[in-house]
Amino acid sequence: MYRQNRDTMFIGFDNKRQEIIMRSFKKTIALITASVLILASAGCTSRKATDTNESKTSDTSASASSSAAETVGLKDMTFESLYGTQIGDFLGRKYTFDGKEIPRILSDYAILNEFSEITSYAVQGYAPVTSEGFLDMYANYEGEEFETYGAFVVDFAQNMLESQCIMVKMANDAGITLPQEQLDMIEDDIKQLQEQLDKEGVTMEQFLSIMYGEGTTVDEIRELMKTQALAEYYTSIYIQNYQFTEDEIMRPKIRYALYSAPQGTDQETLDAQKAKAQALMEECNGNLDSFEVLGSAAQTNGEVHQYGEIIEAGNTVQNFQIWANDSARKEGDFDVIYAPEYGYFVVAYAGLGEVDETTKQDIATKALMNSISADEESGKYSFGTTDSYPVTLPD
Repeated sequence: MYRQNRDTMFIGFDNKRQEIIMRSFKKTIALITASVLILASAGCTSRKATDTNESKTSDTSASASSSAAETVGLKDMTFESLYGTQIGDFLGRKYTFDGKEIPRILSDYAILNEFSEITSYAVQGYAPVTSEGFLDMYANYEGEEFETYGAFVVDFAQNMLESQCIMVKMANDAGITLPQEQLDMIEDDIKQLQEQLDKEGVTMEQFLSIMYGEGTTVDEIRELMKTQALAEYYTSIYIQNYQFTEDEIMRPKIRYALYSAPQGTDQETLDAQKAKAQALMEECNGNLDSFEVLGSAAQTNGEVHQYGEIIEAGNTVQNFQIWANDSARKEGDFDVIYAPEYGYFVVAYAGLGEVDETTKQDIATKALMNSISADEESGKYSFGTTDSYPVTLPD
């Protein structure tokens, strides 16, 4: 209840950049088995322009639902039915990193991956979509940093591509290579794919053209999978060997009771919930043991929405974080704070506590991400393309 929901609290794509980058660093790469065998099974879902929801943007006429509209066989699929007709305008650019050309499949996959990621938000109404039901790459971006949503996707994809290149270079510089077990798994995935395609009566060439564009080869996909896997493998080794400081893992331990009254609640209820929170705090009289007894009882009888204890590690709502991380905070401090996302919190500072293993992994991953971002911003490595991208819809 105290954590921000990443979907309902979503405001603008720029705010998602850090989270998606971290998730992309951490996610297990199962490129073929995850996205391929699903499509090659009983069938796959295609988008239809008629399957629309009311958009949350100004362009309500071109908002599409992601629900199943029509089930078609793999033989009936095309690259355009999977991604729409606009995305092809943004593929095929040549990039270089550290003086060497990046394989086309890596840059194209980065574009396709981010396009699909952002389309998943666009169909919820957070950005304009085309009549086909995909993110409108030529629509004006609702912000000052980019001219169009296409420019946003390209920038995001370039950021991801450069980050991946840096991780692979870090791995190479450290003498880290993929274990034979992982190499064997990649070959096994490709073999399973071939077997499945044979059952479907579809050639590998046809399938890869549908998934990644015309002319994509098995060797390119193998290179993509190895690159993704090496970046993931390097990340796991970095996390395993990360040396935490005490400040990173010893964080404020907060005991809390929530009186639900989120933003939009009528004033009478707000005032009543605030008064109840104040009353509970006064009854505790600065005693943590009393709070544990009274807070638990209040939750049992339904007076408070939630009672508990949390190690605050940068994953709570803003007002909660501000109170917990106040440098003047001392054990036994009590207060009532309001967080518009949820309501009134009775909070008590219970000293420092060590974060859990999941949070430690997040801390280490973020440290790697920050290191890579610093390298990107400093220009330590040369990266980029001399090819241009379209701004307006071609005639």
